[in-house]
Amino acid sequence: MRFKLIINPIAGGRKGKTLTEKILERLRTWGISFEHEFSRYIGHATEIARQSAKRFDAIVAMGGDGTVNEVLNGIFGYDVPLGILPVGRGNDFFKTINTSRLLDVIIKPLIEAPRIKMTDVGKINNRYFMNVAGVGFDAMVATIAEPIRFLGPIAYLGSALIGLMKNKGISLKLNIDGEKIDLNALMVAIANGKYFGGGMKIAPDASPWDGKFDVCLIENVPSLEILKTLPKVYTGKHTNHPKVKMLKAEHIEVLSSEKIPAEMDGEVFYTDKIILDIVPKSVPLILSQT
Repeated sequence: MRFKLIINPIAGGRKGKTLTEKILERLRTWGISFEHEFSRYIGHATEIARQSAKRFDAIVAMGGDGTVNEVLNGIFGYDVPLGILPVGRGNDFFKTINTSRLLDVIIKPLIEAPRIKMTDVGKINNRYFMNVAGVGFDAMVATIAEPIRFLGPIAYLGSALIGLMKNKGISLKLNIDGEKIDLNALMVAIANGKYFGGGMKIAPDASPWDGKFDVCLIENVPSLEILKTLPKVYTGKHTNHPKVKMLKAEHIEVLSSEKIPAEMDGEVFYTDKIILDIVPKSVPLILSQT
């Protein structure tokens, strides 16, 4: 197979750059046929992916979740396999599909005959996402964390503490597969993968192959209660809290009376309405044989 590697040169900071150099050298040493190109601005990876989709046997996103998201939006509909080489700070979607951190295991699918599996993706307001979308607290925290992303997972945790001081909750009207819900929410997360925020296990049972979102509804609670519960998100134990409700769904509508922060694979935007649909088995994903 001929691979096109689309590389985010700033993903992962200094560690990401070192890992990128190691991966490229390993691929050359092993005689893998590939071309690579560096993205230079927001949206550039999408442009490169769209231009490359018909000319290569597979497109590989080399970066973090944001890079994967951009490449996904470039190749969607072309039926070209997507590979992921995780060199970002979070790499949350990769944690769902591969638990290994060993370099050789991560690269292995590009060396041997890759196993390709058709994978679900989410659609949100005419864009696609691979991992998690959400509204409320998580999006606010992502906004706060943006200038200090170089700190890695600690950036999200520290920003969450700052977010507690700003949190007032948001009033939402939800339509979840036809079920109408009014919610004074801390946040709503719509998950295709298990993790977000640099390793938080927001949806422990999520699978990108079951044709469903895992929806995490969290009612607003006092800041002290959030502070006590926040560490449990790293293990997925937050789902036992009485103010947390987990649902499976294919179609979700979220309405607010004002513009609220929302995020899609870590990209923040503001809106008063989002419509989300699962697009089952829509993208061929390259997986490790192990």
